[in-house]
Amino acid sequence: MNIINFPVEEESDIRLRISKGKKVFSVRVSREYGRYKKGDELRTEWGDKLLVSDVIKISGGVEELREKYVFFRELNERMLSEIKPYKEMDILTLSPTA
Repeated sequence: MNIINFPVEEESDIRLRISKGKKVFSVRVSREYGRYKKGDELRTEWGDKLLVSDVIKISGGVEELREKYVFFRELNERMLSEIKPYKEMDILTLSPTA
């Protein structure tokens, strides 16, 4: 089972969503673009199991991401500056599993 990493500043929010059985959404770029497929079973660094329930491919950079990413408004300037250079991105929907 592959490990999926999240930024430290997002970890507490992600843990909370998982503990409540809610889906987690994550944008992946660079080396992680295309790495995850629908149906993949993953484990967080702290041991929670997640299923990739959807992957949305982005090829129009931040502008397309703005239209398709539910949590776009929650991205801070640092996060945006990190993903802005990339045109291709994956938006992962991750569902907690037992």
